[in-house]
Amino acid sequence: METATDNEIKEKETVEEKSEEKKEYTIDSISEDLLSVSSVFGQSEEEIEREFKEFKAAKLFKRIQLDATNVNGDEDIEYRAEECNKYGFGAIIVLPQFIITAKKKLRNKNVEVIGAISYPYGEEIPYTTVKSARKAASKGADVLLVPVGVALIKRGAYDVIRQTFKKIKKKVKCNVCALIECGSLGIDEVDRTIKALTQVGITSFRSSTGFKNAGDEFANLKSMRAAFKTGNLVTAYADSTNGQNAIRLMTVADRIATKNATQMAEEIKGQLNCR
Repeated sequence: METATDNEIKEKETVEEKSEEKKEYTIDSISEDLLSVSSVFGQSEEEIEREFKEFKAAKLFKRIQLDATNVNGDEDIEYRAEECNKYGFGAIIVLPQFIITAKKKLRNKNVEVIGAISYPYGEEIPYTTVKSARKAASKGADVLLVPVGVALIKRGAYDVIRQTFKKIKKKVKCNVCALIECGSLGIDEVDRTIKALTQVGITSFRSSTGFKNAGDEFANLKSMRAAFKTGNLVTAYADSTNGQNAIRLMTVADRIATKNATQMAEEIKGQLNCR
């Protein structure tokens, strides 16, 4: 009777280990393990699967920023802040006069309040932009969203851009996100602007306001990524409620800013078939 040698046993164990390493757990394949998991927690397979999908939805919603810069009035801001509370969005973007209202209404203190300065075009004189940034920071903004004027970039005024953001960084303690209207610029202009800003310590960028034609947002994001030598935070703008489009953008972007956050969240929940 033949017996396996020590080498044959070791080879078999190695193959089994490599096979296990390559195994992927996706939403489709998780049902294979639901029975064992449900027995551990005393829940049905359906409950475990629902909780898993709800967890994935919550992870996605955390990457969504609700853009409320088109909202006028404290009551409207309070309503949008409640939407952040309900869905667990990662941030709400407001004009400076609504920063305090938004912060008071947010029950989840992990939700960032982003103050949009010189919004949406960023064409104010540098002194005004810096002064507005200081005031917004004093009101408690967690992040300042500052557009880079397209006219400045077109004129090649990169020294002015550098100095303005350098002063803002020096005057405030919160994070600063530079908004570059990529759809109105060439790839070289985007590249030079990002390089100028990274030189003064800016590491967070957004690719569009949504007020101008953004063009191909996916291409905008890729051109932004190509300009970075090191890791930076990139936020995309989504002007539709399409959940699949948002997820596609998230393959390149770290965050999604949208005025349609609630509708987008509901569509994603519908696709995942969760509450």
